[in-house]
Amino acid sequence: MLYIVSSFEFKGKPDQFIKEYGLDEKSTYETIITLTYFAFTTLSTVGLGDISPISNLERILGSFIMLFGVMITSIQMDELSMMIQEFRNFNKNYEESDSLNLFLSVLKKYNKDVDLS
Repeated sequence: MLYIVSSFEFKGKPDQFIKEYGLDEKSTYETIITLTYFAFTTLSTVGLGDISPISNLERILGSFIMLFGVMITSIQMDELSMMIQEFRNFNKNYEESDSLNLFLSVLKKYNKDVDLS
C-alpha cells in the first residue's frame, strides 16, 4: 500500500519514499524486504526512523499504520493477560488441594501418625 501511495507524484515534486530510498532502482525482492521492514518497525511501534515517509500523503498513511499497530499491540497484550489469568485460575484448585494435603500431613505427624480418617 505504501508503495502505491509513494508512486503518486503531486505537482511535479520528487519528494517520495520510492525515490528517496532508491526503491525504483532496486529489484522487486529488495523493495519487498525494505517495505516489509518499514511495515514491521511501524506496526510494532518500534519506529527506528531509518526509513520514514517523505510526502504528506505517505505521512498520513504512516500515521494510520501506526495507529493500527498500537491497536493490534493492545489487543494482543489483552489476550496475553487473559491467558495468564485463566492459567492462574486453572491452577488455583490444585494449589489449594496441595495446601490441604500438607496441612493434613502435618496433623498426622503431630498425632503420632494416627490416621485422621
